Amino acid sequence: MLINDQYEEWLAFAKHDLAGAYWLHEKPEFAAMVVYHAHQAVEKLLKSKLIQRHIPIPHSHFLLGLYRILIEVDEQIPDCLRELSVLQEYYPMLRYPHDDELDNNDATDALEMAKTIFMKWEIKQRSNSDESTSA
Repeated sequence: MLINDQYEEWLAFAKHDLAGAYWLHEKPEFAAMVVYHAHQAVEKLLKSKLIQRHIPIPHSHFLLGLYRILIEVDEQIPDCLRELSVLQEYYPMLRYPHDDELDNNDATDALEMAKTIFMKWEIKQRSNSDESTSA
């Protein structure tokens, strides 16, 4: 499979997870699933960006680690550190039994973080397209 095809496939998966998170957000009893899909969407977005840069995808769900890899190869990536940190804090609560249950406020927060990350990457992508068109 060509790199561009792989990138598009991972990006489509990321967008699908984000759409699923929004759909689930309509039902407060699925707050944890909303947070899970928001995390998955961002993870797949970051992995698509690794593919786009010809970097092998690590078997990791650690958003900050994936982001660090991207920073090492491209200093111009969007600043998403705050949003990624918030999403990453939820991850252990998604994977293992936990005393604190995720609620609809957590779900809304996770969705906002994911949406902001997607928007920052979209703005960066458009900016890169504009620069290459004007050059």
